[in-house]
Amino acid sequence: MIQRLHETRVAILAVGLLLFAAGLVALSPAWAAEARAATQQRKLPKMIDIGAKKCIPCKMMIPIMEDLEANYTESLVVEFIDVWENPGAGRPYAIRSIPTQIFYDASGKELTRHIGYISKEAIIKTFKDFGIEIKRNTPKGG
Repeated sequence: MIQRLHETRVAILAVGLLLFAAGLVALSPAWAAEARAATQQRKLPKMIDIGAKKCIPCKMMIPIMEDLEANYTESLVVEFIDVWENPGAGRPYAIRSIPTQIFYDASGKELTRHIGYISKEAIIKTFKDFGIEIKRNTPKGG
């Protein structure tokens, strides 16, 4: 019985992570912690953008986040937390304004924070200022 309960929980977590990756659901804080732990294992620098899909500067961040998620996955983990859909999700980060970007090194140590809109170039420069090179993915087969 306990084994079946564990297997069910693992299956639900896997489905939830797949749906989140597909952008179909937002993670609850408990699920978000598990997802963060999984990305932490990749040992890459990370930027968390804490905002909301409907605030104006947050909307301006969407194409930048999509570009980073699509083209910089070999050197950077990017995460978005919507605090309007999940009000408690921002609490562990003690944010006061949105959007807030939090920059981490590969060991998970917080480097710095930025409040408001930030360009892709400024994101890359922020990491570079801490000695971390963020590079575009290597083209496949070319």
